[in-house]
Amino acid sequence: MINNPRFKKILESSRFFDIQYTELLENNTIDNKILGILTDYFVSYISYFNLSDEQISDKHIEFLNEYRLHLREFEKTHKIPYQNKTNSKKERLDYDIPLLCSSFLTYHRYCIFETLYNKINAGLNQSVLVIGVGPGIELAILKDKSKNISAYDTDIAAFIKTTFPEVHFSEKHFVYEPDKLYDKILLIELLEHLGNPGILLTDVMKSLKPHGRIHFTTAVNIPQFDHVYNFELNDKNIENWVVKNDFEIEYKLDIPHNNTIKVNAYNCYCIIKKIHDF
Repeated sequence: MINNPRFKKILESSRFFDIQYTELLENNTIDNKILGILTDYFVSYISYFNLSDEQISDKHIEFLNEYRLHLREFEKTHKIPYQNKTNSKKERLDYDIPLLCSSFLTYHRYCIFETLYNKINAGLNQSVLVIGVGPGIELAILKDKSKNISAYDTDIAAFIKTTFPEVHFSEKHFVYEPDKLYDKILLIELLEHLGNPGILLTDVMKSLKPHGRIHFTTAVNIPQFDHVYNFELNDKNIENWVVKNDFEIEYKLDIPHNNTIKVNAYNCYCIIKKIHDF
């Protein structure tokens, strides 16, 4: 059921959005509360920037068309745009809109945030660290889960700072600091943007409190324009990074993408903990 009038208007004005949204609901088991968080946050974002329905649709479809081209190229070469030196840069707005839209138009991205919501298990006073803020979806998911949230990103939009005034923002790269430890740490849709994800993951594992948990995702065969690291099928690097630092994988979920091109693409959601936590 759609309660947000602006979101309802967008669906009525865009046949493409309406079809994708209807398919998501009809073909999958969806939690209306989580879907409401995602769509309400999207509406607050587009309202802040005063975007028209046409602008929203144009930005999303342009992004999808480019991604489909990269998928076809990946099918032929098995190289992501970064490896082919065809990666491009986008304005933050042109990137955030497709990311926000896909959270309620595609099941694999909806599933990432549903898993986060259901698995985070953070008490209100537990410290939660978010690395890589992006358009702020994780913060929208977390706002009722914890009142002690810190977030790192090199570029944090004014909209996000205004929307989440209670979050402790640090506009810089995250590095391990011995006096700053956290109960929960999130690396959602971030590691594939790094040339050497193991470096950050190792720093993050040092930053976890006893009995804490780290949530992260990986992108397997997803040739997005800004990905610089492709996690291969059955990639052992993640497992090696985890084991080397005396951690273990507590939970793992493979989330396949539904595309018409013969590329075996999926996201993997992992939760890890220290082996000797008793």
